[in-house]
Amino acid sequence: GRGPGGRASVRRHAGFEFDHGAQYFTVDDPGFGSTVQEWIDRGVVAEWKPRLCVFNPNTIDTPRHERARYVGVPAMNALARRLADGIDVRCGTRVATLQRDDPGKTAAPRPRWRVADADGTSLGTFDTVLVTVPPAQAAPLLREAHDMAERVAQVTMLPCWAVLLGFDAQVDVDFDAAFVNTGPLEWVARNTSKPGRQGGEAWVLHASARWTQESFDQAPEHVVRLLRDAFETLCVRAGCTNPPAVRASQAHRWAYAKPEEPLPDTHQFDVQRRIGVAGDWCGGPRVEGAYLSGTALAQRVLEAPAPR
Repeated sequence: GRGPGGRASVRRHAGFEFDHGAQYFTVDDPGFGSTVQEWIDRGVVAEWKPRLCVFNPNTIDTPRHERARYVGVPAMNALARRLADGIDVRCGTRVATLQRDDPGKTAAPRPRWRVADADGTSLGTFDTVLVTVPPAQAAPLLREAHDMAERVAQVTMLPCWAVLLGFDAQVDVDFDAAFVNTGPLEWVARNTSKPGRQGGEAWVLHASARWTQESFDQAPEHVVRLLRDAFETLCVRAGCTNPPAVRASQAHRWAYAKPEEPLPDTHQFDVQRRIGVAGDWCGGPRVEGAYLSGTALAQRVLEAPAPR
C-alpha cells in the first residue's frame, strides 16, 4: 500500500477529502475503550455524531439503537500513522516469498525467515514474521506453515465498490449518513460532517457486497454513474429534488472489504516456526476486531520462548 492503515484510509482529489474505506469505528471491548479514550486525549480520534437514518424500500427510518461512533482526525488513516511513528515502515513493496532457513544447511545459529519481494530482492532475515494482509494474500505466503495456510484460505472476503463525489455546494438533505437497504447502495456518508475534515462537500457511497460481486469487473466510470444515480434517488426521497452539480468523482474497488465469516480465534501463531497471522478477519471484523487481533498476536509473541 501507499501508507499504513489499510482500509482505514483517505483519498484526496480535486480539493475534496474522502474516507473511502472504513467509515468509523465503534467500541464494545472495555480494554479497547480505554485505548480509544487515550487516542481521543491525544487528538488523533474524535467522536462523530452524524444525523443518521435508514433507507428501507418504502420508508425512511431512524436507527433504533444509537451508539458512539469514532473517526481518526483529520482523516481515518491518522491513527495508523500515529501508531507507525518510529517504526521502519516500507510502502509500495509487495512481499512475495517467506522462506525458512534450515540451520543445518546454513551458517545461521538458529532458523530464521528470509523475506523477498516480487523481484526476488531480499528484504532481510527475521526471527519472527507476522502477516496481517487479507487472507487471499496471506495464504500463499504461509506455504511453510501448512496448517495455518489451510485455515486462512477458508476465509472469504467480500468486495465493495466505493464511489466518491465532490459537490459544488452542500447537498440539502437532513442526514449526514445513512444505512441503505434498497437498491445497489449499502451506505452513504457526508465526509465533511466528520470532525477535523477540510475541503468541499464530499460524499462517500458504498455499494452492497452482492451488487459489487455482480458488478466486480465493470468500468469505474460506469460504476460512478450507476451509484451516483442511486444516491440521487435517495436525495429525492429525502426531499432534495435538485442536488448541486458534481465537481469531482472517482470509484475505488475494495476487493477485500470485509470477511464473510471471520475465523473464530483472534489470531494464529506457530510457536515453533515463529510465524503468525492477524487481521479483522480473525475473531471479529472492523477496526476494533483488527486492533484486538493485532494486540492478541503481539502478546502471544511476547510470551513465547525466545528464539534459539
